[in-house]
Amino acid sequence: MLDVIFGGRHIVFESPLSLEEATTRLEREITPPTVRSEWRRPMERRMFEKRPQSFIGTFADDRFHVVRLTRGRSSIRPWVDGTLSRSTRGCRVAVQLKMPTVALVAWTPFILLGVAAIFFVGGVFALWGLLVILAPGFVSNMEAQKAERLLANLFQSEPSRSSKERVPA
Repeated sequence: MLDVIFGGRHIVFESPLSLEEATTRLEREITPPTVRSEWRRPMERRMFEKRPQSFIGTFADDRFHVVRLTRGRSSIRPWVDGTLSRSTRGCRVAVQLKMPTVALVAWTPFILLGVAAIFFVGGVFALWGLLVILAPGFVSNMEAQKAERLLANLFQSEPSRSSKERVPA
């Protein structure tokens, strides 16, 4: 559950689709980021737009760097970095799901507050402290699972977590 926060979750899709078909499908599902000036507009205009695509980000040279588009106010979503390559039975997609550094920095005060409640205050506050510490892990895991499901449907393959290979930088 905490692998998305600490180091990233590494998954591999062994897709029956050809590399060309997987590339076409992925290109259809990624909307490019808008011009630089539009990124300065309010959050509702850039990350929560009603677009038909599932992801926003970049895709070039069989590598992609995307984040899941939401149709609501989901706060923090993991980045999805991946590569596509040919395999004997179709294509292989190596993906890493990781939380943005900004999210980790934003969660740090809450986690420290939770630790302080557990060790220094105790009692009922210890339960609240534990909840505060575990909440980022639950949220990041739920968002990572949503991204995994979208990718599994896109590549018509179930993810395999057994591989710990890193996505090349």
